[in-house]
Order: sequence, then C-alpha cells, then structure tokens
Amino acid sequence: PPAPSAVPELLFMIWGLGVAVSAGRTVLQLVTARLLTRRGEDVAFDVGLGLPPHTRVVRTSSTKVAMTFGFLRPTIVLPLESKTWPDGQVRAVLLHEAAHVRRGDWAWLIFAKVVGALYWLNPLVYWAEARMRAEGELAADNAVVRAGLDPLAYAATLVDLAAGLRSRPSYAALPFVEA
Repeated sequence: PPAPSAVPELLFMIWGLGVAVSAGRTVLQLVTARLLTRRGEDVAFDVGLGLPPHTRVVRTSSTKVAMTFGFLRPTIVLPLESKTWPDGQVRAVLLHEAAHVRRGDWAWLIFAKVVGALYWLNPLVYWAEARMRAEGELAADNAVVRAGLDPLAYAATLVDLAAGLRSRPSYAALPFVEA
C-alpha cells in the first residue's frame, strides 16, 4: 500500500498556528483595552445621550483617541485631553460612542475577529471585517447628525481629532477616529 501523506497534517498544523496567532493577538488587544479602564478615572456624563444605565465613561492618559469596548458592561474611554475639549466636541464624541453601544458594534467586532481567526487564510474575511467597521462608523456618524449636531461642525471635530493621531490604536475596541 502507498505510504500515507503528511501534507494534510502539515496543513492542519499551519492552519492551527495561524488561528493561535490571530486569537492570541485579539486576546492581547482585549487585555490592553481592559487595562485602559483600570488606570482611568470615571467620568459623570449627560444622561440624555441614550446610553444604557450600566455604561461606564472613563478618562485616561493611556490613549489619544476615544473608543468603545465591552458588551455586557460597555465602556467608553476618553483621552485625558478631552478635559480641554469644548463641550460641543465632547458631546459629539459621546453621541458617536453611545451609538456604538446601542448598536452592539463591539460584539460584532469580536464576532468578526473570531471568524477572522478561524478563516485567517481567506482574504474575504479581512475585507468583510473592514466593511463591517466602516459601516458601523457611518451608522454612528449618522446617529450624531440625527441627534441635531451640525454636520459641518461634526466633520470639523472628526478632522481635528484625527489630525493629532499618528497610528491606528491596536486595541480590540472601536476608536472614534483613526490616523
């Protein structure tokens, strides 16, 4: 009889290594995002934002961009510089992040990362995650404008905050803006 081939076992090991690396990176990002809240201070916020009552807002010096993470206990993280932002800018950022919380975008992000870890060889998975993120950001932006903020002023806020960034945050979170 012909000798059994080691190719299927080798392919399975390569796939498993890719899954482990991808999942490990996501776990590291989750831990890093969680550590942001431990070093931060809780912030009181306007209850008129439509956030669930169990949502936390935290200000920390460990990030330069506002972001949202968490599903059962969602957390909005603001950079320390947000203390000096005008009230309108803080409101715009909180409305945007509140939209992510209400829509459950973080849970979908984690789902996409799990699927991405399992199917890391398929480029369509990366494309789908990027499209999902983009659509979530557009939906959050639309929610801000529907809340009555001037679209031009909101666009200026986005540009101002993005201009100060040098790189994309590497957290398993939804950043307000990217470089």
